[in-house]
Amino acid sequence: IMNCNELYFIGYSLSDIDSALQYMLYDAISTNQKLNKSNIYVIDNQPRGYTFEFFQKEDISLKFDRFLDGKYTFINKSFEDWIMEK
Repeated sequence: IMNCNELYFIGYSLSDIDSALQYMLYDAISTNQKLNKSNIYVIDNQPRGYTFEFFQKEDISLKFDRFLDGKYTFINKSFEDWIMEK
């Protein structure tokens, strides 16, 4: 991740349980000067504004907004739909 040219998060919800992984990802992304909004992608078919009410979970796009400081592109599609368009 520290040396990649593109980064894709596919269906990853940034669960609070994965705080160690979040720290590792954040550290690697922040040291990679090549990564920015045009080459970090979050692919998830969860509509913006959707929350998991039962679990009191936050909208995935809002989590990524904070995690990546808005420097990513959100693709609101399932992986299957996205890959078929490639």
